[in-house]
Amino acid sequence: MKITLRLLTAFTIMVLLAAIIGLVGIRQVNSVWGNVENIFRHPLQVSNTVRDIQTHITAIHRTMKDVVLSESKEELQEYRLIIAEQEAVLYSDFEVLFERFLGDLNDIETAYNAFAAWFPIREEVIGLYIEGKTSEAVALTKGRGADHVAFMTEQMDLMAEFADQKSVEFYQESLAGRNKLILVSISLLILTIFAAVII
Repeated sequence: MKITLRLLTAFTIMVLLAAIIGLVGIRQVNSVWGNVENIFRHPLQVSNTVRDIQTHITAIHRTMKDVVLSESKEELQEYRLIIAEQEAVLYSDFEVLFERFLGDLNDIETAYNAFAAWFPIREEVIGLYIEGKTSEAVALTKGRGADHVAFMTEQMDLMAEFADQKSVEFYQESLAGRNKLILVSISLLILTIFAAVII
């Protein structure tokens, strides 16, 4: 009878310890998965969106250089349509940033307002070109226009850097969670074996 009781006790203890290992494992796996999901939903998407914005800003600036070199109203209109399409993508990208960015939203608003303030400069360039003041249009594009592009790029770089830092933080949390899971699992397994041997 004592042997049966001991076997039942040992079995019960091992089942309980196995259940604890399982619960701890599930909790830690969920934590690690949550950090991986956060990396995808926030830093990764923000970094990709920021780079997409920078690409379109550069493309618009290059198109503005083509504007002042266009040889007809039709060509000018074609360039303006290209710019309008790129602007639409940019505004869509900014919506993603406002939704996903984990830092100070004022940083996004600064970049967004800078982009909005670029429109009058570009319209002034086009106006000068239409008036036949090509040299002034070129000077404005290379001067104030280029400075504005550089400022916007700097603002976007700040957000990309923040997103990269958050990505590292999430990765480190995932690594710590994995190490904790391994340590707890090994400890509980040793405890299970030790309890079984004693009983």
